[in-house]
Amino acid sequence: MRYSTLAALLLVAAGSPALAQAETERQHAAHEHGAGQLNVALDQQTLLIELSMPAMNLVGFEHAATNESERQRLLSTVEQLNDGLHLFGPSREAQCSLLRVNVESELLGEDEHAERQSHEAGEHSTDHAADNHDEAHADFEVSYEFRCASPSRLESLSLGLFRVFPGTDHLQAQAITPAVQTGTTLSADSPVLKLK
Repeated sequence: MRYSTLAALLLVAAGSPALAQAETERQHAAHEHGAGQLNVALDQQTLLIELSMPAMNLVGFEHAATNESERQRLLSTVEQLNDGLHLFGPSREAQCSLLRVNVESELLGEDEHAERQSHEAGEHSTDHAADNHDEAHADFEVSYEFRCASPSRLESLSLGLFRVFPGTDHLQAQAITPAVQTGTTLSADSPVLKLK
């Protein structure tokens, strides 16, 4: 299930159809370099975080890796994305530990993501490439599952993501916890998502 669909379902389940509708509309918004989408849900001891960003923000390109340097950049990015505690910095008092990470992108090899849909046959035709100066858009969809021993003490997420991936200017964030339902914009100047 794609992350934005899951987020919409979480928001509807929490009794917030207006936020769910806003999420559905954002799902269809234009691909914007420097921007991204962050969805957070806390259910008992389970903290779910889902991140969607253009590949340009993370690796600096949106085409299949063409040389060893680009392949290494992809591998390094996946390694950094796997460090959810560093990227999202949940309140220490909540004692959250990372259980699972799933990283998906059109740029990653078939072996890593066999379930990924393949491109249509005519998508990369020579005529199409000649008529269109833009390269195809590629995104990263990343989901995280944490277990928090003291979820009532989870007051915020302090995003280190902006330092790790400086190509990210801002994130549209939505959070749903027993204490709060919120939507806000996060940036390097304002990297803390309050969850209480």
